[in-house]
Amino acid sequence: MSTLQIVKSANIHYVIPQKENKMANYKKWTDAELNFINENIREHSDEQVASQLSKITGSNITCDMVRRQRRQMGIMKKRGRKPKNQNIQPLLSGE
Repeated sequence: MSTLQIVKSANIHYVIPQKENKMANYKKWTDAELNFINENIREHSDEQVASQLSKITGSNITCDMVRRQRRQMGIMKKRGRKPKNQNIQPLLSGE
């Protein structure tokens, strides 16, 4: 919420809204949470790890929070989607 400042000038009252200092609140990760991310991020997506951490800790942990922390830890993932099925048979030569 913003606070209001009342300014008087020549018997006229002006109400000027004041902006509050809004700074982002970043999560303080515990050692157990960091270990969980480090052990599970290679086999699972950021969304899956965030969902599991939310269930374990009881706090709201989003996919973006996990992604940001993973990158700070120096763990990078390949871009793009994983292939679903690799059952494509090679072309027959000569036919």
